[in-house]
Amino acid sequence: MDIPAVNSMVHLERLVLQCGSRLIGTPGNRAAADYIAGVFRQAGMAVEYQEIACPNWSERSIHLESNGEVFEAYTNTFSPSCAVRAPLLPVSSLAELEAADCAGKILLFYGELAAAPIWTKAFFFTPDRDRRIIQILEERRPAAVLTVNLTPGARWRMIEDPQLDIPSATVQMAEGRRLVERAGQLVGLTIQTCSAPGSTANVVGRLTGRGPGRIVLCAHYDTKHDTPGAWDNASGAAVLLSLAELFSGRPDRPALEFVAFTREEYYTSPEDDPYYQSGRASFGEILAAVNIDGVAHALSTSSVAVFAASNQFEAMVEEARAGCPAVIRVDPWPASNHHLFFSNGVPSLAFSSAGPANLAHTPADTVDGIDPRKLSEVIGLIFGLVQSLAGKSLDWTRPPA
Repeated sequence: MDIPAVNSMVHLERLVLQCGSRLIGTPGNRAAADYIAGVFRQAGMAVEYQEIACPNWSERSIHLESNGEVFEAYTNTFSPSCAVRAPLLPVSSLAELEAADCAGKILLFYGELAAAPIWTKAFFFTPDRDRRIIQILEERRPAAVLTVNLTPGARWRMIEDPQLDIPSATVQMAEGRRLVERAGQLVGLTIQTCSAPGSTANVVGRLTGRGPGRIVLCAHYDTKHDTPGAWDNASGAAVLLSLAELFSGRPDRPALEFVAFTREEYYTSPEDDPYYQSGRASFGEILAAVNIDGVAHALSTSSVAVFAASNQFEAMVEEARAGCPAVIRVDPWPASNHHLFFSNGVPSLAFSSAGPANLAHTPADTVDGIDPRKLSEVIGLIFGLVQSLAGKSLDWTRPPA
């Protein structure tokens, strides 16, 4: 099916160029929620805001120096302010951290400790290693933590935990090498941030339709700090909004629920999400869930993964995908909003893409990287799948007990 891409690009550009970075709790995040709600209302839906408390955080300035030499650094998202001068203690492994006398020092994480961002302690997927790192920091109270981003040229933050009250910042590899050589020397770190109680919200819209159960279509609209988030995930939100418009005027549609999730980027437990808290009793009535997260980059290959589905549902997906040779089937992957559904027994599809490495969560994730034709292809494939599900029973989509 040939779906015009014009509306999807309009939505994407509005989210990226006008709302900008959509970090939870910020004006850009709320502007995006209001825009999504407006499109849902124009499509004839009643709209529900599901409010979630979160910090309204912003960075003001950062200064890192040692013996008069200045180092470039980036404040880690949600870090508190500080003005400290303390000995620098580089640590490269969990075993080193376990043995370290951290109190009052500025830690420098490199090597294995900086191989990947440290997941938040509130996320149920957070590995034991990361939970132990956080526990040590909270018990031994270093003056601050510096983390080296080990990807050359990359500046995404390595600690982003609203519940961790220890000042922290990230440095790039070149600065990390210079700092390691200053082990034991006094380092001055001044961070100025602003944090106040704030809120973010899921935006939910519903369309009545025929057949048993309902189909949930979802995407997250929030971003990391200081990224325009075109690919991750204005692209998914734009697909969601385009599908809302396409289905609004079709009397033969199934019952549909559109969910624009927030807070996806900050790894909280899905079971704490207000969508789940308010609707979990009706999850058995969901025919299928479709999540769209990171599609249509010009240099990417679109992908679909299937979860908790019957053989006939999987066969239907494969038949539809065969008509879109640029879309590949990938193994199930859990780390997005579809986890909330398949982990509770709801047959689920996750649309994403195999694309440029290390682009997501960076300032380089811009509108000019999105291919409207790829957006159109994903919209058309999901539209056809949803139409094919109309009239199917709940038992048809679920595997045998």
